[in-house]
Formats: sequence, C-alpha cells, structure tokens
Amino acid sequence: MALADLADVPLCLAEPRRYFRRYLDGHFRELGVTPKVKVESASVMQLMQSVFLGLGCAVLPQGSLLPEMTPALRFRSLILPPMQRQAALVVAPVGKVTALAQNFLVFAQTWLAENTD
Repeated sequence: MALADLADVPLCLAEPRRYFRRYLDGHFRELGVTPKVKVESASVMQLMQSVFLGLGCAVLPQGSLLPEMTPALRFRSLILPPMQRQAALVVAPVGKVTALAQNFLVFAQTWLAENTD
C-alpha cells in the first residue's frame, strides 16, 4: 500500500524528534498529506499497546521483530523509498551494559563479520 493510503487512518507513531518519524513526516509533506496521529511516544511498547487497544495503526521500519512478537496483529507493507541513513550501534562499556544489550552487540558483530562484502 502507498503512504497516501494512510491519509484517513488513525496512527500511533514515534515522537516527531525520532529519525524514522521525521522520515515519515517528510514523505507525508511531499504528498500533501496531514497524518491523523492519535498517539505519539518514544516507547515502542506504548505504541504497540495503543494498537492493541484499537487507537490506531503503527508504522514501523522494515526488519522490526514486532511481527514475530505480535502474531495477533496484521502487518501490511508500505511502498516507501529506502532510508538514506546507515544505522549505528552504541552501547555502554562492559560492566555497565545490560546482558540483553551485550548479547545483541555480540550477535550484531558476528552477523556483520559474516555478511560484509
């Protein structure tokens, strides 16, 4: 579906200062569409709770684990140009980082080492 198809859909989106939200807002502006934002949050959990409550639909970056974590929700692909920014991963030093963040960092380093051209 196209981004313009969301013109009349209530949305649950990240706060306007988040990069992905700025990316979406830029494309909405280009289309001359004012999104109907019902919930804004920096918390993905809060956005997903809002979707589960029926307050609106969320727009998430491709590659998110949320489809696997929320099988009760229906996901649809949006046609959008690729984001022009590369991701960076920054974590606290060893001893101050959470176990989850440390394991993710190790996984990411392994994946990058195996998948870099």
